[in-house]
Amino acid sequence: MCNPYSLELMIKERQHDIESEVRNNRLRSMHRRSKRPVKGREPIRILALKRRLCLWIGNQLIQAGRWIKKWGDSSAVGCPQLN
Repeated sequence: MCNPYSLELMIKERQHDIESEVRNNRLRSMHRRSKRPVKGREPIRILALKRRLCLWIGNQLIQAGRWIKKWGDSSAVGCPQLN
């Protein structure tokens, strides 16, 4: 997890999860008969999801930074999993 490539992979996976969640929420917020979005619902949900993704990426970067500070450059040795 601590090398940049696997961090990038995890971020992409998480982003995919959140994007599919956004898609599901968008469908859920559609009005049943007219298939138009219900006013005022969707944007807040999407903002919340984006915020969650940003927080998650930030936390991963902070953890990676701590790891590098503690153990030096991660490319040198096989690195332990971060919790």
